Amino acid sequence: MTMVLNGRQYKVENVDYGLTHMELECLRLTAHGVKAQEISQQLNASEREIEILLYCVERKLNARNRLHAVGIAVAKGLIGIEL
Repeated sequence: MTMVLNGRQYKVENVDYGLTHMELECLRLTAHGVKAQEISQQLNASEREIEILLYCVERKLNARNRLHAVGIAVAKGLIGIEL
């Protein structure tokens, strides 16, 4: 399954939550404290696109904010974080 955002096509990795590979990668990096500007450089996307992707993640996970989205994703086993 794929999703189109700003003319780019993304593979949907987790059908249960409808998260794309790119959304999960943004969430993983956010969980490690990487800011949207740095994520955009690492993933070769605009900062605005990263902000939109992270907003979509929040909505899909019914999170109040990014920190809450990270917590939900870790609790559901969608992403792992090293302590």
